[in-house]
Amino acid sequence: APQRDRLRRAIKAGVTVVAGSDNYINLKMPSTLLAPQRDRLRRAIKAGVTVVAGSDNYINLKMPQGTAAKHNLFAYAQAGMPNAEVLQAATIRAATLIGPRTRLGVLKAGMFADVIAVQGNPLEDIMALERVTFVMKDGKVHVAAMGSRQ
Repeated sequence: APQRDRLRRAIKAGVTVVAGSDNYINLKMPSTLLAPQRDRLRRAIKAGVTVVAGSDNYINLKMPQGTAAKHNLFAYAQAGMPNAEVLQAATIRAATLIGPRTRLGVLKAGMFADVIAVQGNPLEDIMALERVTFVMKDGKVHVAAMGSRQ
């Protein structure tokens, strides 16, 4: 009950949680350490807490930061967050948390926008994020269709 009360107070206060997750596929962590973290994330999502993607631990992992970030998103989906909200947690919610007057989180001329395209529909299958076919960063195409680098 105390945990539910904390979640209700957080929602009422408009708290946003940057939910880093150690639910990474390549880490060999005992389930006794992962289970409580997964449960807290699941309860926060179920209660309706606003979750934003992020972590302070991407640099110490034995995998690329992008891979770690995707695994974080997969953990949100596994915890019960709908795929549309998972994508929002990594995009518009993160931009909004940084500040309303930033040039982030919107795909239009004059804004900062990195864009990816994937094979499949991540709204139906979040694992489509593993099948990137196009990457544009800072207005430059880095990976085009069929994975060729530009």
